[in-house]
Amino acid sequence: IAYQWDNKESFEWKSPVSGSKAYAGEPYILRWDVSDAITDGKIQISIDNQEWKIISDTKTLNLGYAELKLPDIPGEARVKLITNKNEYISDRFTISPKLRAITTFFCKDSVGLTWESTNEETINSYNVFKFDRSSSTWNLAKITDKKNIILKDADNSTYYAVSARSKNNQESIKSVAISAKDDDVSCFYKRLFVDVINGRPLISLELSAAENIQSITFQKLRSNEIKNLNYQPLDLTNTNYYTAVDSFPNEGMNSYRAQITLVNGEYVVTEYVSVDVFKAKRFTLFPVPVTMGEDITIIADKYGDYQLVLMDLQGAILHNYTYIGSDFRLPTSSLIKGMYIYQINENHITVQSGKLVVQ
Repeated sequence: IAYQWDNKESFEWKSPVSGSKAYAGEPYILRWDVSDAITDGKIQISIDNQEWKIISDTKTLNLGYAELKLPDIPGEARVKLITNKNEYISDRFTISPKLRAITTFFCKDSVGLTWESTNEETINSYNVFKFDRSSSTWNLAKITDKKNIILKDADNSTYYAVSARSKNNQESIKSVAISAKDDDVSCFYKRLFVDVINGRPLISLELSAAENIQSITFQKLRSNEIKNLNYQPLDLTNTNYYTAVDSFPNEGMNSYRAQITLVNGEYVVTEYVSVDVFKAKRFTLFPVPVTMGEDITIIADKYGDYQLVLMDLQGAILHNYTYIGSDFRLPTSSLIKGMYIYQINENHITVQSGKLVVQ
């Protein structure tokens, strides 16, 4: 004869257990082991030893789980199942605010991070962690009461995460890990772009972080000389966008950049962005003169169907090209040094002609 004793009514919490963490105000799955004798009950919750409140009245305890929405209140919590005969209280677990961290800038000697959190009124400070690849562990880098930070000694492979510490000293779930080098973020700026509006280039700079920035200067490359553009600066405290208008653009290609001056006197310059401006001419050709073997780029003022005729000075046709689009690359590998005549036709009508020099 073989036998064993078992309680007629038994219950054991599988989740939450000691050390469990869950997000405040979001769904959470409770799990348990239960005997057949228990069929229904009430599930209650207590946060920071406050009064118990019902969060579920279930008749399907034999399923072993229930998905519930936790209260939007961070803190140390316990859940309790109440049956007709007994009460079963879980271990203490943490209900956590949810953090989202992003990289605001990445420079050769520093990285900027910022973050947002739910339930910020319950938070006392933030822990910033740096991932150690050699030990595969998260090491505490900084503790701050602010929602942004600048850290030194970061590289392309460095990862960070942020957690919050509540006023009753409970630590939240860490944020999703973020890379120091975000493809959308450069050193204090996200992007520089230019559009032509009513024949005038409008240059726009989008900052990734306004902190520690003293001023913005837009610059133009002209005849291999960099000149500052005059413009009305915007208020850094209200926007991360700066704009400038070039009222006197050159015919053809115009190139611009922005200089970001920091409060410590150092500065960062963006890459150049270029745009074609058409006034008297519909087509821009560059470089002219051109080195033999180098292509000449031809930019039109609009997308179209064009014919390009290349002739010598006596008017003999050397090459005849047809193309559809707004740009074309004219090869010079078959040409010798000298002067040539080009002619661009649209709908069999000559719309522009001129001279080219191969040197």
